[in-house]
Amino acid sequence: MTTALVRASHDPLSMLRATARTFAVPIMWLPPGIRHSTTAANLCLRAVDEIEDHPTLPPATRIRLLTDIAGALCTSDPAQAVTAVLAPHAADLPEVSRRLTEWLDHAPPPTRARIREETAAMALRMAEWVRRDWQVHTEGDLDHYTYSVFGSVGLLMSDLWFHHDGTRIDPDLTITFFRGLQAVHILQVCAGDPVRRAKLLPDGWSEEDLARHIEVRLRAGDRCVGLLPPGTARSCYSALLAIARPTTRAALRGQPKLSRPEAIRLMADALFAR
Repeated sequence: MTTALVRASHDPLSMLRATARTFAVPIMWLPPGIRHSTTAANLCLRAVDEIEDHPTLPPATRIRLLTDIAGALCTSDPAQAVTAVLAPHAADLPEVSRRLTEWLDHAPPPTRARIREETAAMALRMAEWVRRDWQVHTEGDLDHYTYSVFGSVGLLMSDLWFHHDGTRIDPDLTITFFRGLQAVHILQVCAGDPVRRAKLLPDGWSEEDLARHIEVRLRAGDRCVGLLPPGTARSCYSALLAIARPTTRAALRGQPKLSRPEAIRLMADALFAR
């Protein structure tokens, strides 16, 4: 392996591009402090998400592993404790999960505890959804699920922005907006995975019903962005909003994803709008 490739493999931004190609675009555009915090947060949460969705580990193993990670993150030496939890499963886990402690170390010290707290909470919520076999029956269940895996991330992001430059983001609007973004992802999943569709769509719902549910929550995103002052937070949230509705329309046509050039163009237009 060349020196350049070795260096790339240890770069958090390279890992971010590999694991969250679309969301990496606005994150990489951010100024250093908030970029480091959001990169670390994204990779930590991706690390536990990959365990939740692991294709071969038995559910009982995933539940135990996620629960143990949550506990390890709350110890006085989380790096050592998490390493001990992950070590027996290293051969089975993807790189982003194996390197969880590195992503925590990448976070600036003032935001590290908050990211660690949310990662632990996320691991516990994901363990519970593995236990429930992701069974969603009502719209309330759907809101519970989308909060568990992404709505809560909106609160984390609000805290990170406030720490970065004092920007205050409405917490209720943020939660609803991020729930909507996760529901967009569910609609994408439904377009290509009938098994997951049967679990994640509320009983009796069609994709069109889910799209209406999404639109209500994206309107909260419109209000959230409208309340933000001009600046990087507003631009970043605008970029997330810019791809949400086109992705929803594409999924309703049976197209699970926007093309990467189209997604980048939409986000770039939002990021650099005057």
